[in-house]
Amino acid sequence: MSDQDFLRAFRLRVRLARMRLNLSQEEAAERVGLPLVTYQVLEAQRSTRTNPSLLTVMALSKHLEISVTELLATPTPSELSMAFPVGKRARRRKNDASASREPA
Repeated sequence: MSDQDFLRAFRLRVRLARMRLNLSQEEAAERVGLPLVTYQVLEAQRSTRTNPSLLTVMALSKHLEISVTELLATPTPSELSMAFPVGKRARRRKNDASASREPA
């Protein structure tokens, strides 16, 4: 398992825990005590900056009602294969990239 695999599974678990509680990212950030942008980076699949402190992991665990053990567990194959829904910006970038490769 690569470091990126662990980070991807961590981000997925944070997102799913938030969704289980029917919280927006803003509500979750407020509960956890993080700025909204910082919380969004924690969940962002495209982010390579995710490296939360132990205190942040503990706050996520407490306020999102998920154990630290579950947050930091070895990724399962299903977690690694799970893809997040693609947003409009990501689709647009993909479409723009495809269009630039097509012959004129």
